Amino acid sequence: MNIKPPHQAFNADSKTTDISPQGRGRGRGGSLIRTVQETVRKITPPPCHSPDTPCVNYWKNMIGMGCHSPESDMTCVSARKVTPTGTDKLNPSANSVHREVKRRLDNGYKFIKQKKWNEAVKEFKAIRGATPEQEIRKISSHARALNKLRQFKAALNLLDQLPDSDDKSIDSRSIIVSKAIAFEGLKRYEEAEVQLLALFEQEEGINKSDIIPCNNHYTNLALARLWQLMGKYDEAEALLLATFSQESGNYEMGIPCDNHYTNLALARFLQLRGKYKEAEALLLATFSQESGDYDKGIPCKNHDTNLALARLWQLMGKYDEAEALLLATFSQESGDYDKGIPCKNHDTNLALARLWELMGNYDEAEALLLATFSQESGNYEMGIPCDNHETNLALVRLWELMGKYDEAEALLLATFSQESGNYEMGIPCDNDETNLALARLWELMGKYDEAEALLLATFRQESGDFKRGKPCNNHKTNQALACLWLLMGKYDEAEALLLATFRQQSGDVKKGKPCKNHDTNLTMARLLEKRDRCDDAETLLLATFRQESGDLKKDKPCNNHDTNLALARLWQLMGKNKEAEALLLATFRQESGDLKKNKPCNNHDTNLALARHWQLMGKNKEAEALLLATFRQESGDLKKGRPCNNHDTNLALAYNWAREGKLIHTRKLITKALDTKFLTKDQKYSYKLTLAISYTGTEEFDAYIENVTLSVDKEHAQSIHSLKLFINQGLDESQKEDGYPYLKEALTHVENALSCTISNEKKAQLLSQKAHVIRFLEPGKRRWKKLFEEAARLDPSRNLKDKMEPWRKDENKLLTKLGIK
Repeated sequence: MNIKPPHQAFNADSKTTDISPQGRGRGRGGSLIRTVQETVRKITPPPCHSPDTPCVNYWKNMIGMGCHSPESDMTCVSARKVTPTGTDKLNPSANSVHREVKRRLDNGYKFIKQKKWNEAVKEFKAIRGATPEQEIRKISSHARALNKLRQFKAALNLLDQLPDSDDKSIDSRSIIVSKAIAFEGLKRYEEAEVQLLALFEQEEGINKSDIIPCNNHYTNLALARLWQLMGKYDEAEALLLATFSQESGNYEMGIPCDNHYTNLALARFLQLRGKYKEAEALLLATFSQESGDYDKGIPCKNHDTNLALARLWQLMGKYDEAEALLLATFSQESGDYDKGIPCKNHDTNLALARLWELMGNYDEAEALLLATFSQESGNYEMGIPCDNHETNLALVRLWELMGKYDEAEALLLATFSQESGNYEMGIPCDNDETNLALARLWELMGKYDEAEALLLATFRQESGDFKRGKPCNNHKTNQALACLWLLMGKYDEAEALLLATFRQQSGDVKKGKPCKNHDTNLTMARLLEKRDRCDDAETLLLATFRQESGDLKKDKPCNNHDTNLALARLWQLMGKNKEAEALLLATFRQESGDLKKNKPCNNHDTNLALARHWQLMGKNKEAEALLLATFRQESGDLKKGRPCNNHDTNLALAYNWAREGKLIHTRKLITKALDTKFLTKDQKYSYKLTLAISYTGTEEFDAYIENVTLSVDKEHAQSIHSLKLFINQGLDESQKEDGYPYLKEALTHVENALSCTISNEKKAQLLSQKAHVIRFLEPGKRRWKKLFEEAARLDPSRNLKDKMEPWRKDENKLLTKLGIK
């Protein structure tokens, strides 16, 4: 594919790029950009899949750690030559079989070395007539490729077929590791731990109070990684530090060890624990040890170290440093940005595209991904996805963010078919990530029925049986289906599935015992909250909090940021504002925030949660101060009229001003934000809707509501506008006209909105709006109270909604004037 560069160009010399913080600003300019409308024309979805306008966007895409996984080396089968066990001179056909088996084994090993997992699987599947020893090698390698494709159940089934053999040349270790990886992939952590601990002790490791690493580096790292997944952080840290010391590292003196993978594993662990400075120091030392020169902008010789350091800088918000390092690595690996040529390393291309996506540089990210897609044998004009599953999904995710749902759906459907899915027959594909990505996209597009059908089919394919109360073998599928049912208001189905999953993962709701999976605990708590069982939700969250090393008596938040925020939010719902504030402040301090120095913490969500809580408590000055500090930390500058880099912070600050009646400030910030170059379709729409609502009850409203395209939002805003006009007229003593026509308009608009296909959360908003209108129309009746109660039942968080906007005060004045209670 010929990628046409645009008029801009990188301001970075590939040979002298300075990756120090002082050395340069963000790379801008030229790029691999070309328009994609023409190229995607032939990958249109079937007519039944014409996308609807999305009305709900609650899925948040998590970016992977991007670091090297030690299991890729543990299970590595070298591309060795396979010597036939013998030839049969009297049977030429037997020699032919031996040669064919040898050829296919060699091909399979070659594909594994090239990370072409699908091709390797095809080769191993085609082998017939292998000797017992060859069969063992075939199955072992075949299982490794299946693990890489995330087909863990198939890998386990295959490994169970291994024949017995006394051949000592066979690598039994790789077989044990493959089993452990498959168990780990299926979230069967205890079984994986049994495998790895047996191997660990076999290789002279000691698992007691003082852990002594074994004599095999990869076993140590695999066990430490598994313990991280199991939440056994103390054991993981002890083993990693012991391995680090065993390999000549000195943590106290800042000297990295002799093994690259151990350095990266320890840095990744520190990163996971929020110890970013320690992780950065270790990675920079490793970077220098591997011939990188930070001051001169020269990347080190190890690709994984460069990507790990860039990834950490992303998490720390050091986008300039991350971009500079990735561009230098990109050039080092034969990429040519000006000519639109991606580099030779797939991971670098995706890491750079992902960074640009995070920075909001969607055009540049899209161009690079399209060039990578073409390099990996994708052909949009013919509707053919590329050979690399990760590239296909990365491009889909970007298009989701850009609001290009047609293109995303078309590519996902093509990938789905490529991976043996059959849309017409309702058969999910072989790759669970593709199935889940397609279901998630359909959720975003409001195609709940299609998403549900696909998730149910995937659930059954992965051995789930809903009628028998049996969850499937894949935690992510169970979670996705339960969350979809919560979104659709199918609470009974969601609860049944979550309870079964909870039990499968060793939890007991009745006893208040959390399961071993953090996500399941939080989703279960959210369901209990929606079912108005806040006491049960609190019991579960507190147990999860303690399980994750939190201690309320010592004012110590737990190790998981999401659990802290979930517990604080629940306490808000329960009216326990002091407890919520204490926990949020402790989490804020844990994440390096300092209120005395007016310094927000490192986590954007914590800053906004604390500001929002202070608004609820009436601490408006504290809330505004924190929002402004967060705004500045995220590169906003009010004096220069520049919005910050975070869409949510801009909206939170605009809302804060609106509730205080500072509508000029609100409108100015939103208008400037709309002029920002890099915005997704949904972000633009949110700003336009917020701007239109700021004009409700004024003559300018009609000019702004035209920019709101989603019918449910337009009808809702028009209903608010009509209600405000009624309130304004009712409070104006000079007005003698009857304002009730405005009320009738408000009622018509809100009922039109309620007739749309909407989520329970949106329905709760609309029922609340209808209650406000009915209270004036039918003051002697109590129908409006039932509407408020139904809204709170559908969305308990309605009880947290701020009632202090200026128009609410005006509404209360008019109710008093009319004698309505």
